[in-house]
Amino acid sequence: MKGFPSGAITITVKPGDTGNCAISPCRVLFEMPAGTADYQVLGNQVDFGRYPAGKTVNLGNFYEPIAIEVVGAKVPKTYVYIPVDW
Repeated sequence: MKGFPSGAITITVKPGDTGNCAISPCRVLFEMPAGTADYQVLGNQVDFGRYPAGKTVNLGNFYEPIAIEVVGAKVPKTYVYIPVDW
């Protein structure tokens, strides 16, 4: 089920969520989908590496919005909106 989490400095999201972070940088924690293997994670189409199914992982600190995709998991993309300071 799609959620709409929010956070200030850190946000935890899962597949299908659309989250909002109040400030940048924002640390993004991602709840990996269930399964028995590792999945490749892309952020804005950049390879973030492979992470174990069913775990919550730290994707890092971000200064701009990010679209998260789990390759091969057949789950919806996740979006995290982060304010951009110019």
